[in-house]
Amino acid sequence: MIAVAPALLGVDATSGRRLVAGGALHPLVTATRAHSSRATAPGADDATWSEFAADQPRFAGPAARLLIEGQRSNRIRNPRAENAVAGTPGTMPTYWNLTGLPSGVGASVLGVVTVGGVQCLRLHISGTPSATASGRIEAESMSSIAATNGQGWTASKFLRLHAGSQSGLGLTLRVMGRDSAFAAYSMATAPIVLTGALERRAVTTSLQSTSVVAASCDIQLSFTLNQPVDCTFDIGWPQMEQASFASSPVLPLAGATGMSTRGADLLTASLASLGIGSDGACTVLVRAMVPQNAASLDQMLASVDDGTNNNRYRMFNVAGGASVNVGRSFANSGLTSPAGTLTAGTPFRVGMSIDGAGRVAGSFNGGAVIAHAGGPTSGLTTLRIGNNASNSGPLCGHVGEFRVLPYAVADAALPGLVASLPG
Repeated sequence: MIAVAPALLGVDATSGRRLVAGGALHPLVTATRAHSSRATAPGADDATWSEFAADQPRFAGPAARLLIEGQRSNRIRNPRAENAVAGTPGTMPTYWNLTGLPSGVGASVLGVVTVGGVQCLRLHISGTPSATASGRIEAESMSSIAATNGQGWTASKFLRLHAGSQSGLGLTLRVMGRDSAFAAYSMATAPIVLTGALERRAVTTSLQSTSVVAASCDIQLSFTLNQPVDCTFDIGWPQMEQASFASSPVLPLAGATGMSTRGADLLTASLASLGIGSDGACTVLVRAMVPQNAASLDQMLASVDDGTNNNRYRMFNVAGGASVNVGRSFANSGLTSPAGTLTAGTPFRVGMSIDGAGRVAGSFNGGAVIAHAGGPTSGLTTLRIGNNASNSGPLCGHVGEFRVLPYAVADAALPGLVASLPG
């Protein structure tokens, strides 16, 4: 259960009802996330990860911001590295492979360990290579993940140096398309420099070949003739998702290997419960952070709507860029304008005031107000946090503060309210 701070329960005449704040969610907000697998999020130290069942809100990181993401699937069937057997060489986890080590170099499976809540395969690579060569570690075979031309794919893994050093061992995270003969297309790579801290690395590619039938990812191991290697490292929670950026890790239930899917985070409150009429007259104030600019979908911050995207007021990060827009839609005809520009990974503040007569005004970080008239004046029912009515605009980011006043504020007052949001 999520504790609700007493201060969240009241309505302050000037700062509004706090629906999200301080690692808590107001009971007027319904939070759902449908899945039978496990969602994840980092804790207050930003390093120790926890697992979450369906419908459990996730407050992440030292700022305890509410994590809101869209639906994603992890195509790696055994991210927990189950069924590994320690030994020299030992047995790799189910579906995993280690191939291509040059003569003179051997590998030992040291078992599965949990580091910061993350299950990791621990490997020891040692020896002196008799040739310059490369091998690879795969958590899935080259052909097991079906893919087609034009798709974007992102691979991610947690990695940590446990003992020894990386001297003589090159490591590269790779993602690519494969044809039926396993030839690689659209490969993207990211070099890995191990540290003593468990760090998540990711790489993304867009498949650009009609020959592609599968997507694959691996860690390439590079060796140089006569350069000795003695390195023990951990690989945790590998993920392969059809997307242009990494989301939080998605896991199957322990003991049950298979593709796992995390449902979208959906957070709603009825306008009536908030004391807001069907004309939508209210003021919405949000402090948020997104790790990445919007890709092919808008990243919604807030929506006041009639249960559809046809009639609504909204604040959102526009698909394909960093612009944060405020605007309205009426009878499926939309009009929005930039209120400001976000910086990925940096918290920002934005607010909108809906006057109940079809006009919405917006301010970004306390800046100049932009406004649009001609919006809906009746039939509005729902406030949404971090998505739209069709579940097609997930925020893919974090909300630290979300406040609602059940009335519109004047344009002159809106920038000050936006700028006053804490943090």
